[in-house]
Amino acid sequence: MKSILKLRSAALCFGVLLIAGCASSSPTAPTTDFISLTSIVPAAGTALTAGDRVTFTAVVDCTIVSANGGFAVMVIQDHRNISLLEVGEIQPQATLTKGTTTVTLSHTVTIPQSASSVRVALPIFINDSNSTRAVVTRDYAVR
Repeated sequence: MKSILKLRSAALCFGVLLIAGCASSSPTAPTTDFISLTSIVPAAGTALTAGDRVTFTAVVDCTIVSANGGFAVMVIQDHRNISLLEVGEIQPQATLTKGTTTVTLSHTVTIPQSASSVRVALPIFINDSNSTRAVVTRDYAVR
């Protein structure tokens, strides 16, 4: 009987230690490249007015784990996926290093009379790649 109580006591202690270990709050390192939007101005859901000049400013957290670096870009397009940048303008971009980097991207565009919506896309590109799966977007209605 005494040995059964010792066994149960040992099992209980082991169970408590196991549960405590599973509840550990130590973070795990990211395993994929990703981007997350911290803030954007104008706020998501804001209706834009055709003909107005609007400055879009986004703060994003970019994480690169698969390479030594890359870059983040701000792409501003209408509902037909046509860029709203003027001829000769370059998309705002920021250089990224391996790990997590917080960057701010900003650009001012004129909202076209023909636009029914505007999309701001914020992709990250690894090294010199021209394709990505890491992108965050925000859509705006145009009135």
